[in-house]
Amino acid sequence: AAHHSMRDRLDNICESNEAQSVLVAQFSSFGSVSENWLNKQFLPCMSGTLSNETPTAALEIVWPTVENVRTSSMGWVSGNSLPSRMKNIGKHFKPLLRKWSAISSGREHYMPHMKCYVNYRTDQIGKNRIEWMLLSSANFSV
Repeated sequence: AAHHSMRDRLDNICESNEAQSVLVAQFSSFGSVSENWLNKQFLPCMSGTLSNETPTAALEIVWPTVENVRTSSMGWVSGNSLPSRMKNIGKHFKPLLRKWSAISSGREHYMPHMKCYVNYRTDQIGKNRIEWMLLSSANFSV
């Protein structure tokens, strides 16, 4: 799977997991993903966790709200570019969801379609430092 290839690459560039990191994922489609796959497969691979370490990354999933879609430039039609079934967004996902926003760039009325994954850590003096960023065509699914 592609996420295993990602782990191999991240093992070479990421620091040890001494400090909690945050993995922010923004994509346009939810596949059917179990809590087990999320915690045992995806997070270890995408957090740069070495194969023998327990992942310490927190996951945040950025996703447009119903209101974002309703008030977008194309209205409800914009929702067609964000396919997901409610059954795919299980109770384990809801605490991870973060509201999508593009107000600072002036693009708040355009629904996102890019797929972006960013892992960052807060350093000892409180500054957030990006460990890596992936801009991809890969959505979130098994």
